[in-house]
Parts: sequence; structure tokens; C-alpha cells
Amino acid sequence: MNIKTISLLLFFSLIPLLNNTSLAAKNKLGIYAGFNYFDKIQKPKYIPVTDETGSAGKDIFDNDGNSFQIGIMYIFRSRFGFNMQYQTKRKCEFHYPCSDTPFVYGPNTNWTRSIVSNWSVGFNIYFWKIQKLKLYTGIDINYSKIEGYTRTGHIHPTTHKLLYIFPIDGYYYWGSMKITNPSISLGIQTDIFKRFSMNLMVKYYSGKIDEWKGGDSPNIYVNNQRLSGIYYLMNFIFLIKQ
Repeated sequence: MNIKTISLLLFFSLIPLLNNTSLAAKNKLGIYAGFNYFDKIQKPKYIPVTDETGSAGKDIFDNDGNSFQIGIMYIFRSRFGFNMQYQTKRKCEFHYPCSDTPFVYGPNTNWTRSIVSNWSVGFNIYFWKIQKLKLYTGIDINYSKIEGYTRTGHIHPTTHKLLYIFPIDGYYYWGSMKITNPSISLGIQTDIFKRFSMNLMVKYYSGKIDEWKGGDSPNIYVNNQRLSGIYYLMNFIFLIKQ
């Protein structure tokens, strides 16, 4: 049984338990949907690696981008919250140098594409309230899938024209990996109507891959991926039970 399955079972087993308490009148169940923007801390750049064939640049997966999220939330005693969320695929495409100088005979540029999706289970504490505004902080356990694609080519250093690229059509597929990692968040929530509310959140996502095992075998050109970054999220919440 993997961690995602365990997290789902724990989340759904809490709801009937909390509803059976004498304080159930203060509990709220809701669904939400929204969008986010991810700002990666380590930007794509030339990072040298060396094997028996010589030096080249690392393949960097994941970068800035936006996606959507949907989720279910349960607020207990108006103070504690639990949520489960699915984040849709974020597709990132970019290119950057793969050599320390563009004046080389071989490839001097990497093109990289990555697709990232995410499941998460979180716990929030609402620690400050004034009128319709509620400030909260939280921690999440994330279950992320990262797909990696790459190709190489040569851009003329003075004319900046593309001289060649390989593969010509599409990308070489490096495979995919699944990682589990934490994140912490700070947000503010406000009521709009009786059953509708909105929240704004900033979330620090901490993630890395020490050894890439997405393809046929680990590869030094893909190892040691730093995936950490900042999420900026907006959600619209509908309360099913209040």
C-alpha cells in the first residue's frame, strides 16, 4: 500500500469520526477549486557534469508555471482544518546552455520539457480572526509525479540561429519519477456569501531528487534535481455542510 492510498484512507476516516462529536455543529465540510503559479527557486542554467565521454550540461527538469487544483476540506471546531487536493499537470518547456561557452563544435543548448502533477493531504490551524477574515498556517504531505523530456542542439553564438536540434521532432523521454515531500503554507480566508468563501495562500514546496530512477537506469545528467519553490494559490470554496 503506497503513501497516497494511506493518506486517502486516513483523510476519509476522519470525517465520520469528527461528525459524531458533540461539537459537530461547529464543523464545516467543503469543496474548492482554484489556480496557482509556481516560482521555482533554482532557475535553469548551465550546471557542468562529467562522465567518461567528457563534460556537458545537466538536464534540469521543472520550472516556473501555472496549473489548477481541486480539493475537499473539513474544518473542525472552527479552528483546525484538514484538506485533500489534486493539482493538475503543470507543463514547463525551456532551453538553456549545456556548455560553458557557446563556441563549441557539438551541442551548446539543452531543451527540456517536464510535466508535474501532485496529490497532497494537509492540516491547517486557523490562529487569527477578525470579522470575516481568518489567517491560517498549514503543513502538507505531497505526492508528486515528474515526467522528463530533453533534446539538444546548437544555436549559433553570434547570429543566434538554430543550426540543428536532435531529435528533430519531439523530445527524448527520460521517464518519470514519484517523490514524497513536505510543504508549509500561510494563507488568509474570507467569507463572500453564506456558503461561499475565498482564500489566498503562499506555500513553500520543498522537493529534490538525489538519484533519477525514471528511465532504464540512473543517469548523472539527471541526478540531483532541486525542485523547491514557492506556490501562489487562489481557491474558491463552497461549503456543503456548515
